Amino acid sequence: MTRKTTFVTTSSSSPRLWYRMLTTDVIYSTELPPETGYTSDSIFYHPDYLSQLTSDVVSFYAVDQSTSELILSIHFQILNQKAVSLWEAPFGGIESSKYSDPSVLFGFMNYIFDQLRSKNIKEIIIKSAPDFHRKFQHNPEFFTEKNFEIYGTDINHHLVITEADPSEHFSTMQKRRLKKSLSANFECRHEDSSRLDTLYSFITKCRKQKNHEMPVSFDRLAEAIQKLPDTYHLISIYDGNQLIAATVSVAVSKDVLYNFMPASSRSHDTYSPMVLLIDQLYRYGREHDFKVLDLGTSMTGSELNFSLIAFKERMGGIESKRNIYRNIISHDTSYHN
Repeated sequence: MTRKTTFVTTSSSSPRLWYRMLTTDVIYSTELPPETGYTSDSIFYHPDYLSQLTSDVVSFYAVDQSTSELILSIHFQILNQKAVSLWEAPFGGIESSKYSDPSVLFGFMNYIFDQLRSKNIKEIIIKSAPDFHRKFQHNPEFFTEKNFEIYGTDINHHLVITEADPSEHFSTMQKRRLKKSLSANFECRHEDSSRLDTLYSFITKCRKQKNHEMPVSFDRLAEAIQKLPDTYHLISIYDGNQLIAATVSVAVSKDVLYNFMPASSRSHDTYSPMVLLIDQLYRYGREHDFKVLDLGTSMTGSELNFSLIAFKERMGGIESKRNIYRNIISHDTSYHN
């Protein structure tokens, strides 16, 4: 296969790298051509989500010139001399919108290195998506070939949503706790955004008691819900008038519902109301045609939380890994990372 590369200048004077190949013409660019009609599979790559991040975002695209279809995309936040995909989201990485020759992926990464070098970036960090996000690049061999190291690994769990009762996934212990909560007449409520302040305060208090950090500030979350109201769903569990468990869930894609910010009160630990909450979130996901309920990672800071892992396993959670890749960029222009 022969390749020819040239540079053309866009109206904003930023370069687009063209790769002319035997079967297709591919444009690598930091700008998305308007005719592409780009729609990401992940809410974290939605323009309204990216627009409310607190640091500068740099985007890269590979587009099929003959059809104007998007092939690959990735977004980075720039922090000092680091490019992180994505710092203020659970994950980032390279999203594939259609199949392409592997050489397109490698050429895309080389283009990204060149562009980040020009911005004096010294380090790239990519937080990979769980493997049930099929459109994202997960192959460790690709990252190894491009001289990335595995900088860290988060353990993630998820449930596959089926027509079966949610409790079919649960261990015997969790089934008993679900039955106990139902016998106590705990009530599940689907809350609207006007209740966010109350729920956020409750979740903050509960997570602080268990040394779990809040993943997002109230202001950032409120802004995201305002911009993407159909993406976020608030669910709570009450014992009479007492709030005992709550979560903020996120429709990450049309197939994946993410249990983003769960918390429960220690006053009801003997009931484990989180079991009922997940049962109800699973049912909500099934009613809205989601295929996967993402239970998230089990980390306290940078350390594995083994009790949380055990809980998710008792809920029937399927384990997967979310690798964090790092590359210290060489600024020797004769060398491709």
